Amino acid sequence: MTIPRDKLKPISYLFIDECQDLGDLEFNFLTYLSKNNEYWTGDDRQAIYGFKGATDKYLREMYEDPTYTKYFLVENYRNTPEIVDFAEGFLNGTEPLSPKTIPRKTKNGLIERCRFPEALEELEVSGNWGSWFIIARTNRDVYSIMEMLKEKEIPNTTFKRSELSIEEMESLMAENTVKVMTIH
Repeated sequence: MTIPRDKLKPISYLFIDECQDLGDLEFNFLTYLSKNNEYWTGDDRQAIYGFKGATDKYLREMYEDPTYTKYFLVENYRNTPEIVDFAEGFLNGTEPLSPKTIPRKTKNGLIERCRFPEALEELEVSGNWGSWFIIARTNRDVYSIMEMLKEKEIPNTTFKRSELSIEEMESLMAENTVKVMTIH
């Protein structure tokens, strides 16, 4: 049974996070709702769910809509300048909506892009596994990578932030193991 839109009880405040990853069905549902106020957050630089039909087209449409007020949160307190510059390199050919990210961490880091088999060879001789992080796209990829590491007898671990307290996470971070996690 479909409820006519004019019969829906209005929502006082509707908050939508990660709107860059909405698919058609999700967007149509959210716009169908009766609401008095709405707040959408999104980052076109983080649109990663295209494989499931998500698109940043709705974020871009809202960006062009003059009835929306836009706020840009461009300060990045998580990553060093090297990581921000590396990530910005993936945006070649796209026109970002927001100004360039401003990194606020000053600690230097090292980033080297390579294919996983090359990294695996390096890991085998490293021994300093605690300084390695492998970022994968999906949980399935994480478990596949962990299996490959296990076959090479390289200690590894993964975790999800929501499942651990701070102390447990700090303990895992201190271990001499390769950390494998999803990108998002």
